[in-house]
Amino acid sequence: MRDQNKDKEIIVYCWDVWCNTAAKVAKFLLEHGYKVKELTGGIAAWKEMNFPVTNSDQVL
Repeated sequence: MRDQNKDKEIIVYCWDVWCNTAAKVAKFLLEHGYKVKELTGGIAAWKEMNFPVTNSDQVL
């Protein structure tokens, strides 16, 4: 990531609650000055609550 992105908040997540990769990435990013939040429960919990999901191709 380039330093110009440090002013944006980054949301990290795993597939479900059993994964800890997002926490490791969040720690790394925080140590390098990025604003980070972790999505608790992962994307599976997000989908279970019927929150919207957008394909990354649609965002760009």
